[in-house]
This record gives sequence, structure tokens and C-alpha cells, in this order.
Amino acid sequence: MSAKFSNNATATLAASLSTSSTSITVTTGQGALFPSLGGSDYFYATLTNSSNNIEIVKVTARTSDTMTATRAQEGTTALTWNAGDKLELRITAADLANFAQLDSANTFAAAITYGGVTLSNAVTGTGAMVLAASPALTGTPTAPTPTSGTNTTQLATTAFATAAIQALYPVGSVYINASVATNPATLFGFGTWAAFGAGRVPVGLDSGNALFNTAGNTGGAADAITVSHTHTATVTDPTHTHLWGQPPTGPNPQGGGSYAAFSSGGSSGFSTSAASTGISVANSTTGSSGTNANYQPYITVYMWQRTA
Repeated sequence: MSAKFSNNATATLAASLSTSSTSITVTTGQGALFPSLGGSDYFYATLTNSSNNIEIVKVTARTSDTMTATRAQEGTTALTWNAGDKLELRITAADLANFAQLDSANTFAAAITYGGVTLSNAVTGTGAMVLAASPALTGTPTAPTPTSGTNTTQLATTAFATAAIQALYPVGSVYINASVATNPATLFGFGTWAAFGAGRVPVGLDSGNALFNTAGNTGGAADAITVSHTHTATVTDPTHTHLWGQPPTGPNPQGGGSYAAFSSGGSSGFSTSAASTGISVANSTTGSSGTNANYQPYITVYMWQRTA
């Protein structure tokens, strides 16, 4: 919505006007002297006569010489007007109040709404400034920096953005990148960062385990280690037989070999025959080297720790 103006717009009424009428018709051709209106545009006009009576009206639409108006504006009273009385576009107090006001230091002291206005010079304002369009700013405009964590629609400065990122990565934080080796000090523009955790994976702190109860503890080994242990083998006798007695003559009837008769001083002796038993113990697999064989599944990334 905006106020419209034109120079030297004055006309005479073509017909009388009652106190309740909202349609004003001026002499043919004189309506073109007044601004064209569209949407919510408007202009203020003043009705006057030879007796110096005055009524201010707000014209919200104009079609040729006929205007639609809201009567009795800015403290004036709706009066009866006659054909030939005047309608003039004059600057009124309401028009001036709609403009931004400057104090002695040329500082805006009230709320200002700009619709499609491009600002090319410095503007200082103590009130709210609402830009209804999308102004293109050049140069290096500045604004107050909100505190970190502010969650409003106010402007966010580069200082706010930097503070927000620093809040995400306080000293001691670890930054991880899957493919870019650039130091975060260059990427973010702040802090001192050192390469971190070369060849290691992080593990959560566990206050109940002495290995993991302090941040920065290290341990573990890349090579596989076999824990000291004992192998025990149990052998069961598959049974065998001993034969003895008076050696007979001829073949051994037990089929377990043969007896051999012998004499020494007229006495007889015996020999034994038994099943052959053997025991062998062997590893079921060959095994492999333990060098670099103790890794969990992993993926390599760049890790940096902020130290300052």
C-alpha cells in the first residue's frame, strides 16, 4: 500500500455530495489530473468551498472522473457539498506522517517500511526497518552480532557464523573428513589444529575399566598375539595280548606269530607276540603369520584435534 501524488491536481464537483456518499464525480476530463490507483494505493484530497469549509477524504479508487473515497479523515467532518465546489490534492498531515522522520542527526527515529527501495547511502535507524522487496546490497554492510545460540530471524553476521562454528568445535574437539586433508584452521578460519589418532580408532571412555578410564589413553597392538596355553593329549591303550606256556611243536595255533622252542639245560622257555600300537599328534591347521593380523574392519579418514 502506498500514497500517490500528482502536481496541481484540482477539480470541481460535477454533482452534489451528501454527507454519506462515498462516490465523488468531478467535471469531465478533470479526473485525469489525479493519480491512477492500483491495488491498495490511495491519495488524500481536500473538499473546499467559497465559505472555506474543509473536509479531507481518502480516495482509494479512481475510474476516469469518478472516485471512491472514505469520508471525514484526519479529524474533519463529513459535510454536504454542491456541484462546483472544489476537490484538490493537497499535502496533509497524514501524508507527511507516513514518511520516515529524521531527527537533528539525520537518524530515523520511527519504524520504517520500504517497498522495493534500493538504499545506496548509509542509513542509521533506531526503529524497525522492514524491506518489503528483495534489495541488493553492495559493499560491506554491517549489523549487530547476535550471541551464539540466538534462534530468531534477525540478521546473522559473519562474526556470528564463526562463533557458532567455534561453539560446535571447542578446544579438544575432533574434526573428521573422509577425503580432504586441509587443516581445519584453513577451512574454518579459527583455532589451532593438530593431526590426531594416526593409525588408531577411538573408543568411548569407560570409568570402570583401567584401560579406558582416562581420555587420551592408548593401547592395543596391530600384530596378533597368541595367549599362553597348554595342549593335553590323552592316549587310550587299544589292548593287546601276551601268550605263554609250553611251546608246542609245529605252527602257533593262535595265529599271533610263532613260538620258538629252545632248550638250555633241559628247560623250556617262551616268546610273546602283541599287536603293534603307535600314537601320533598333529595340528589340524597350519596357521599364518600374526603380523598386522589384529585389525578390526576399518576405513581411513583424516582426523584433527583442536588444541587452541
